[in-house]
Amino acid sequence: SNRDINDFVIDDIDIEEVIPDIVVPENRVDKPMASGASTSTAVKNGTFYKVQLAASSKKIEESPSNFKNLPKISRVRIGNLYKYFTGAEATESAARELLATAKSKGYTEAFIVIEKNGVISKL
Repeated sequence: SNRDINDFVIDDIDIEEVIPDIVVPENRVDKPMASGASTSTAVKNGTFYKVQLAASSKKIEESPSNFKNLPKISRVRIGNLYKYFTGAEATESAARELLATAKSKGYTEAFIVIEKNGVISKL
């Protein structure tokens, strides 16, 4: 049966599945970065680091308040899963700092990914 995803009330996110390599189609509906995110040199070059927080079948608003106030939340849909990220960092070291913050806020399964020309890979 087809249930409307909007019927769900989200209290927290469960990690359902982790897929190490993701190809993001160019015509994806979801934008790679949340609105208001800064465009760094790395982003212009098409390469930046993010921290994957969760993968869920539930579509959740890309708002920091839904993700323990972590910055620059973004979402990508892969099949029936939505993957949620924080950050869009120019350097791996900046992403590592963000990863430590995410883990301290309870995202114990979080990990760094690199997005290069629209393809997201586990670091």
